[in-house]
Amino acid sequence: MSDRENTIAEIREWHDGKRDSFPPFTVFEAVGVMLDELDRLEREYAEERAAHNAHVTELCELEAENRKLREQLQSAQAEAEKWKRKHEECAKISMMLADRNVEQGDEIEQLRRELAEKDEVLRWYADTMNYEYKTSYLDQDAPILDDCGQRARDVLVKWAQR
Repeated sequence: MSDRENTIAEIREWHDGKRDSFPPFTVFEAVGVMLDELDRLEREYAEERAAHNAHVTELCELEAENRKLREQLQSAQAEAEKWKRKHEECAKISMMLADRNVEQGDEIEQLRRELAEKDEVLRWYADTMNYEYKTSYLDQDAPILDDCGQRARDVLVKWAQR
């Protein structure tokens, strides 16, 4: 312990009643030591208070930054939710379009079959062999005459229903 600390300890013992007599130095010396100790404690307290204030300031800044980051996070989450909903809407539209494409593909295939059937009838009517008599019997007509346009009417009925 330093002299100052010893002097303070002796004065404290006298003050607490552990000593019967005042320590062997003058009251002025004791007051001077006490004032020096008081100055030292005030400086130490001021340093501690400054350090504490610096920590409080740092905490306030960190809290402000934390609030700002939380706001940014909430904003980013809201934006992400918005884009998620848009993505879901796009996925639904994509599925609807895919279903429509399948339906249209089926419809196109049906139209191709009907056109092929129409083309076959047209080729049949265009074939000159169907206008010739197959036998020498006069009572047997050419196939085109036996048909009386029925094949054409059958195909045209399908087209008229569209």
